[in-house]
Amino acid sequence: MTVLGVRGLFRIPAALILLVSLAVGEALPAAGSGRVELAPREGGTYRARLPDQEEVRWTADWVLERIEEGPPEVYFVRDELRGEFGRRDTSQVRVTEARFLLEDGRIRMLQSVLTVRDPEGEVLRTLEKDFDYRERVVRTVERDRRRGRERSREFRMGEELVDTKEIVSYLRGFPFPAPEAAEEAVGRRIEFRLLNESPTTYSVRAEYRGVEMVETPAGNFSCHKLRLVPDLGILTFVGRWVSPDLYMWFTVAPPHFWVKYRGLEGDLRTPSVVSELVEFHTSAQ
Repeated sequence: MTVLGVRGLFRIPAALILLVSLAVGEALPAAGSGRVELAPREGGTYRARLPDQEEVRWTADWVLERIEEGPPEVYFVRDELRGEFGRRDTSQVRVTEARFLLEDGRIRMLQSVLTVRDPEGEVLRTLEKDFDYRERVVRTVERDRRRGRERSREFRMGEELVDTKEIVSYLRGFPFPAPEAAEEAVGRRIEFRLLNESPTTYSVRAEYRGVEMVETPAGNFSCHKLRLVPDLGILTFVGRWVSPDLYMWFTVAPPHFWVKYRGLEGDLRTPSVVSELVEFHTSAQ
């Protein structure tokens, strides 16, 4: 599922944005997160709406498929969003295609390509990312067709760099507690650096907030609740007064698939949205 960002900070299923907190708790390094478990094939549909409204703002379909058994396993994922986005309710189609490795329960991105089109199919923008683990860098190429501009950049991977395309799968590996230990685990957190689709990088803290029942079009689920806290320097302290909280919910039952997101759709000028699961399916083949 997609993540986009600062300028529109990051987009998880819809978009993850400025969120600020000074909460304390049990700190865990990202390397201490749990194993990610994926079926050979997963897919489904999710949608976004404005809070307290039933009208659908945009819908998305995704498919994740194992294309090499390995080890390590190689996966391909395709995510397509259609509808209205941003503060101007611009109609767009946004498609992300990516490949990644699943090795010892950890995701390692290989390549991803984001393509943004208008409703008539004209390409407005593309963003390509290539992950070089030998040199420990990510190389990006952004092409803005409207402005006739192309920009190439490099980002150091560091110890734990998470791409926007992998963040939902990555957080399925959060060290979730057993349900009976949920209350004691509140405040547990992991930290990592996020590479968004601006593109730029910044630190993010994922913080455990307990277990809740969540109602979605796909059904009712007992879920672990996570709060995401980007560290944007001085913007963090400015944003805390104007930005709503940002939360994600994952099923208590393994493999902890994503169920719901609540937060801003893009930057501080965009509306808050609720993005929720409509359909989820897996296959052993």
